[in-house]
Amino acid sequence: MSPEIHWMRRSLAFFVSLCLCGLIFPSQQLYAENWPQWRGPVHNGTSRQTAVPVSWSESAGVVWKCPLEPWGTSTPAIWGDLLFLVNENGIAQCLDSKTGKVHWEQRLKGDYRASPLAAEGRVYFLSMKGLATVVAASPRFEKLAENQLDDATIASLVVSDGRIFIRGHKTLFCLGK
Repeated sequence: MSPEIHWMRRSLAFFVSLCLCGLIFPSQQLYAENWPQWRGPVHNGTSRQTAVPVSWSESAGVVWKCPLEPWGTSTPAIWGDLLFLVNENGIAQCLDSKTGKVHWEQRLKGDYRASPLAAEGRVYFLSMKGLATVVAASPRFEKLAENQLDDATIASLVVSDGRIFIRGHKTLFCLGK
């Protein structure tokens, strides 16, 4: 093999390895990401964010806070600059994630333990009796649909590969097109 072809092959292999390691054309964006569901964007409870706080207290590091009552066990979902919550009594809220300003608050049917899920500009809230309420991921409340499952649920919804997975007490549901 000629030295020129050998050099070109080695250069191509080096370039491909840089791409695969994410050093050139990184596959992940290097800015704020959506946190669409419990356990986060890559389903493992971690974030690729940098420069996040390590310590805070009442007098240092708190950017904003919002009172919650009775809040239960669900975690928020983030879509863009919007943060979505639901309490155990079905009070759903949309807040500005940067300021804590409440955009809307709405009572949904039922009692809730599952965390909301945000996907494709929609937010899914799942009640303990299996009622899924779908709203627009928007600073204005807009209910898009209600869907009833024939099983009780307390687990949070999860999305993967365009499908939504819901664990009921008796059944695992996979929803998709």
